[in-house]
Amino acid sequence: MRKPTQDEFLEMSDAEVFDRVYPCKLNLSVLLNGTRRWYLTQQFEKPPEKELNHAELLDLIYVNIAKLFKQTANLGVYRIFGPAYSRVQRLRDGPAHE
Repeated sequence: MRKPTQDEFLEMSDAEVFDRVYPCKLNLSVLLNGTRRWYLTQQFEKPPEKELNHAELLDLIYVNIAKLFKQTANLGVYRIFGPAYSRVQRLRDGPAHE
């Protein structure tokens, strides 16, 4: 199978990409950082003066991570290693754990 050019690759359907990628049994590590900062930039014009709605923040992050993983799997990635919740996270932002 000939390697496509970048332009050809970008024009391929998801099914065509899947057919090329899946047989390679590609593993992908997705290390996400800065999701809280991303959320702040999307929801506020300046840093908030009161506590964040952590339930809303986590829901938004989880939904978007799930979408990312689904899109990646649809393109043929065999295994995705996702982020882990660290022990020190609990010490970082108390209201999120109440």
